[in-house]
Parts: sequence; C-alpha cells; structure tokens
Amino acid sequence: MDKLDYRCEKILFTNKQIVDACKKASKWIDEKYKNKQLVIVGILNGCVPFLAELIKHITIDFKLRFVEYHSYYGGVASVRKKDIVSNLNVDVAGQHVILVDDVIDTGWTMSNLKNTLLLENGAKSVEIMCLVDKPSQHEISFGDYYKCFSIDNEFIIGFGLDYQENLRGLPYIGVLKKSIFEKELKKVKAKNQKQR
Repeated sequence: MDKLDYRCEKILFTNKQIVDACKKASKWIDEKYKNKQLVIVGILNGCVPFLAELIKHITIDFKLRFVEYHSYYGGVASVRKKDIVSNLNVDVAGQHVILVDDVIDTGWTMSNLKNTLLLENGAKSVEIMCLVDKPSQHEISFGDYYKCFSIDNEFIIGFGLDYQENLRGLPYIGVLKKSIFEKELKKVKAKNQKQR
C-alpha cells in the first residue's frame, strides 16, 4: 500500500494502477508500430517516471529522445507562452513519432511541439501520449491522443508531477493539499484579472 505524503490530500492512482496503465499503453505501442520506424520523444522533466516505466514493457525497437519544454515555471497555473530550452536532437523525417508527457492541461505544449517542432521536420506521423489528461482545461485542439487516466482540474503531484519542482518522486499520483498552494493561486488569479 502506498504511504500518503503529508502534503497530499488523497491518492488518485496507486503505483499498481499506474504500472498496469503503462503495460496497457506499451501493448498499444507494440501493436500500432510493429515493423515501423519509431521515435519516442519524452518531454522533460515530468515525463521521466512515466516513460521509464512505459519502455520496460515495449517489445518493439524504438529510438528514445528528449526535449525540455516549460509551461509552469514552478508556479501553479499553466501559461500560454512556452520556451523550448533544448531542441529535439533527432532526425524524424519519414519516421513515426510519439510525444510522451506526464500531463495534458491546456494543450498548448503538445500542440506547439506536434505542429512546430515535429511536423515541420517531416515526421511521417505524430501521436501524443500522456499519463494524465485534464480535458476540462483544454484550450486548443491537437487531434487524437492516448491517455492513461483522465481527471477533473485537480492539482496533482507524484510520479513525475511536481509542485515547485518537488514531489516528483512519489510512487503514486495524488492531490496536493489546497492549503499549500492557495495563496499563490490567489496571486495568479488577481494578476490575470488585472490583465483583462
């Protein structure tokens, strides 16, 4: 049984549930990309635990690459302005690509990477895979994608998901206590009101 961190309100998905979801996702990859040239691109930093567990169960050949892309900058709310701080160092022309991330929130990160970074480089196809999806928060359409879990708009931590770069190492996915981040969230909301 997963031990609850004192900063965590509750556990949404246990380690066993996550591992089982990764096995299911890897089977989907094996079937979809059999006999195809596959490049798996992990989006740092949050993807690491998810991707590490996922690739344990993939049986087909693939290339593995990473790109660093920030949308929260240690805060509590996703922002639209994104900076690619590490370019994708792989030739994807004519190859199939899967973008892997820990969470899809507004969708801007995935949309920008899919359309700008990959499709313009001549990828044969680009699929998106995430550990957790927040469909109510989507602000942009980015096509079909694979999600392991779908949730409402909760502030989640663990298994790669962080709060101010901490708590990524929890073996489960939990909900951060509101008392920890509500002061910062009020500041963000007040700032957004002034900008309108």
